[in-house]
Amino acid sequence: MLAPTRIVLPPTMRWGQVALAAPTRRRCSTTSEVLRTRILPNGVAHVQLARPSKMNALNLALFRALDRAAVALRQNADVRAIVLSGEGRVFCAGLDVNSVAKIGRPAIDELLKRDRLDNLAQAVGYAWRQVDVPVIAALHGVCLGGGLQIALGADHRIATPSCKLSVLEAKWGLIPDMSGSITLREVVPIDVAKRCSWTAEMLTGTEAHACGLVTELSDDPEERALQLAAEMAEDASQRTPAERKRELLGTRLNRFHSGPRTDTVIDTTITTTSPADAPPSTPLATTPFDPILGTAFPLLVLPGQGGLPHSLPGTCRELALDSKVRGVVIRTTSAGGDVGSERTSDAAVVADCFRSLPVPVIAIVDGPCDSQTSEALLGADIRFGGPTASFSLGAAKSSPVESRARELGGNAAAEAVTSRGVISNADALGLGLLTPTADADASVRALATMIATRSPDSVAASKALFHRTWHASEKASLLEETLLQIDLLLSYNQIAASVRSLRVPVLSQIMRYRRRAYSWLKPSR
Repeated sequence: MLAPTRIVLPPTMRWGQVALAAPTRRRCSTTSEVLRTRILPNGVAHVQLARPSKMNALNLALFRALDRAAVALRQNADVRAIVLSGEGRVFCAGLDVNSVAKIGRPAIDELLKRDRLDNLAQAVGYAWRQVDVPVIAALHGVCLGGGLQIALGADHRIATPSCKLSVLEAKWGLIPDMSGSITLREVVPIDVAKRCSWTAEMLTGTEAHACGLVTELSDDPEERALQLAAEMAEDASQRTPAERKRELLGTRLNRFHSGPRTDTVIDTTITTTSPADAPPSTPLATTPFDPILGTAFPLLVLPGQGGLPHSLPGTCRELALDSKVRGVVIRTTSAGGDVGSERTSDAAVVADCFRSLPVPVIAIVDGPCDSQTSEALLGADIRFGGPTASFSLGAAKSSPVESRARELGGNAAAEAVTSRGVISNADALGLGLLTPTADADASVRALATMIATRSPDSVAASKALFHRTWHASEKASLLEETLLQIDLLLSYNQIAASVRSLRVPVLSQIMRYRRRAYSWLKPSR
């Protein structure tokens, strides 16, 4: 626990419940059993997770200590930059599941209780965005689950090339609910955020740097972080720390979003059409994409040009109602469509149906696509393209198309889809409209295999989380995280995923609270 001289707050209260006192000027170091905070003469505060024997895993004491440290540093006027690091071999291995499970109901109750904008679980990442000075995270060893969400709350993340990073919550049948819906949307496109949250895929520091999760690579991230923090602290002679912080946040806030955020979790980029609302029609014939995956991943073949079959919305409705379906694979053909006298589906409606499906929709783009097919494919969650794949979106000037393109590639992509006649393969890759791959079929097969091993509930919840919160306010996003997570906690599939991952005798602790979970987990809206 931090020394009481650092912050004068009753032990039962946290930031957000009371008005913060005016910043005070003091230089001191504090040490607790799980966290060390040291303020250097140059104004750099070094916060170090100190559970090396447990790989700095997050127990309840560390959650509390991180929350209080953020409050204390925010109140200290001498602090001009902050460095977050981990003692020992790793930065943070995520949640200490055994520790939380042993405490049981009181631990989960304290973590999820919402008596302010965020809850305690979210505060360990979100609070660093609220500190009015630059925050730099130094990552080494592993940075998993909750550890990664702490790092994402920082303004700058420096990692070793060999560091292992993962949104590990999917392994436990859960979603990233420690402010991940806010911090992920600021650093990576929506397709990357969904893929990481679906698969719990382990990335190296180099791979994480390539996709945006890591800002910089260094063989000694802690030394580099302290050096960069010192430079930022010195820069405060020309700009205040708060001005520097606003500049850093400004580069993140609207990278994949434009305009004011809505104070709601409704997906503002789709219409009211969903698979359940689709008109009755004969569904398209589907075949298994892969014989090993079988009917869990049906394949839909769409024409690249010539119109979309009228029965597509009805097909999506049938797939949404099939509990055996774990994902949908779409393949476009270079040949034109042969819809005959049948009316074609509206591309915006088809895109909405793809987005509304409770399973991942993965597209393989072979050859050029006209404006109708191109617009529909923007509703897919991930698009892999061959060397001849291209899009034609110059005629699609609608707001949803522009918004979806911005989710994938920022302002450059949004401008391209509304101004260019044809987007070439190279441009589509550069703008983020296509995911680069040497073998699209192999990439889809590998991704589908990973998704098939995860809880279908957590996969569906992760997709819903980012669609609902990508354009929502921070308040709405934090609340939606908690509500979705509560729906997952202690469900059959979540318990099954935990048992597969743990292989230790904590199942009795989980099952003990299974029946009465909702009476104490459900927060008020």
